[in-house]
Amino acid sequence: MAIVAIVAVVLVAAGYAGFAFVLGTFDQSSYTANTTAEDELDTELGADYEVVGATYYHDTGIRLEFDVFDDDGLTELTVYGPAYEPVAAADLPDEWLVERITLALGVDEVTARSYVDELRAATTDDDVPIPETDAEERLQFAAVYDELDGLGPPETRTWGAGQGGLVYNFTSDGETVGAVTFVVGRAEMTDREGRYRYVFNVDRLGGIGVIVHGPAGSEIPESELRERVQDRFVAIGIPGDAVEDLEFDYDGSVW
Repeated sequence: MAIVAIVAVVLVAAGYAGFAFVLGTFDQSSYTANTTAEDELDTELGADYEVVGATYYHDTGIRLEFDVFDDDGLTELTVYGPAYEPVAAADLPDEWLVERITLALGVDEVTARSYVDELRAATTDDDVPIPETDAEERLQFAAVYDELDGLGPPETRTWGAGQGGLVYNFTSDGETVGAVTFVVGRAEMTDREGRYRYVFNVDRLGGIGVIVHGPAGSEIPESELRERVQDRFVAIGIPGDAVEDLEFDYDGSVW
């Protein structure tokens, strides 16, 4: 057992900069969006941001996801029904899928239809509850982003405290039609004191996550825990009052 304090994202504008002089950033994927002409994204997200994937939403509730995997150089295509439910072959919007795949992968119509056929075949495979297939082509981020960006400024949300997760949601007439998922520059620092280990994660957006591991059966009053974390914030250049926004939870399943 261990005492683990997991905190929600705290927005601290100088957070990433405060860590920069004591931390090395995590290894960045070699597949990034930096080959695009989207200079404003470099300004907003930093030059080391990564594109994780893109999603299109059909007006029937079906969604088509393109997930980027750098290790094998493939792009995974997945089709979900409303609320991530399985999709029946008869419900696949073929022409819409062809149009989306043609743009997102930069392929011709024949190739796009072959991927749709693979997705349809997967709907009858009992071992694959959600239809998916792999494409050898890489996601053409510039084309995807330019089209979605033409709809107007996106709504944004972050995920993963200090892990750099960011989603841009694009809407039309009040309905979400597409989204792009990024991971921005992030870093980690670990500090030890006695039998306690403090793990700090921070990303370029100012998100901060803290996990405090302690010995089995140990307990720390929350006021003392906040004081310990606050001292470490100040030591690495993060405003001490940021600790006031932390929300601590106990998780005995994490060691």
